[in-house]
Amino acid sequence: MSPHIRLTVDSQYMLLIGLLIRLLGVILMLHARSDNGSVYSLVLCQILQGMGGGFAAISTQVSAQAAVAHVDVATVTAMVLLLTEVGNSVGSAVATGIWAEYMPKELAAHVPTTNQTLLNELYGSITDIATYPVNDPIRIGAIEAYQAVM
Repeated sequence: MSPHIRLTVDSQYMLLIGLLIRLLGVILMLHARSDNGSVYSLVLCQILQGMGGGFAAISTQVSAQAAVAHVDVATVTAMVLLLTEVGNSVGSAVATGIWAEYMPKELAAHVPTTNQTLLNELYGSITDIATYPVNDPIRIGAIEAYQAVM
């Protein structure tokens, strides 16, 4: 087996391991983002997702670089990074669209008020929610709205 093929096979295993670690972090986040979750579980999920994403990104880049001649390494690296950034941009745009569509509706459904100015303030700043006491119905409703959309 040539060194290029061996490197590509190892990178594929690294990619699979990275994606599985990231998937574990995402699955654990489903519990951690609820009101039963703790700061520790949120941090653990973020660490797992970061590690998995790092493994996946590096192994993808190394596999692409190993598959081409030395003269084309810069071009293939640029293409991998370009596709990564385009994917991130599309994902952010979709997430923003979902957030803008559903969050105001969920706030109106969960927060016990008809004051549109208050709902706009809660939509515009998550830190405004933290100013309410822990057992305040407005704070509880806003948290439920965030959980419903996320």
